[in-house]
Amino acid sequence: MPGIGDIFCPKGLLSSISAHTDGTESEDAMAYDEVLADRITERLAPRGVTAKKMFAGLTFLWQGNALANLYDEGLMVRVGPDGMDEALTSPSATQLLFRGKPQASWVLVDEETLDDDALDSWLNLAFEATAELPPKKPKSTKK
Repeated sequence: MPGIGDIFCPKGLLSSISAHTDGTESEDAMAYDEVLADRITERLAPRGVTAKKMFAGLTFLWQGNALANLYDEGLMVRVGPDGMDEALTSPSATQLLFRGKPQASWVLVDEETLDDDALDSWLNLAFEATAELPPKKPKSTKK
């Protein structure tokens, strides 16, 4: 089965994230669960979601907007302001804090609770919330 970089990341994008074959990690290796990253990829790639190394982890993007981020603390999921109350009814989710401030549209999901059904549910919620956002315009390249 292809890895995350083989499915929808530009060639070489994730090479700096992976551990070397000799077991040592590259200087800029990021800490996140690569098995979970592959599981997320399998679900989101068919929808045209891309992945990019950012925010101290692997961020999944739809039309330039972040819908989820996998990093050493767990899986951040965009639920949107309207989905926050329902998302927080799950014992596996807590409101995301950034620099001590609650984020109105994001939850942090405990990775240990992400069986296939739960992962599907969270990613569907994230995709729906992100799909409501206007696409971001690509950054122009300077010549």
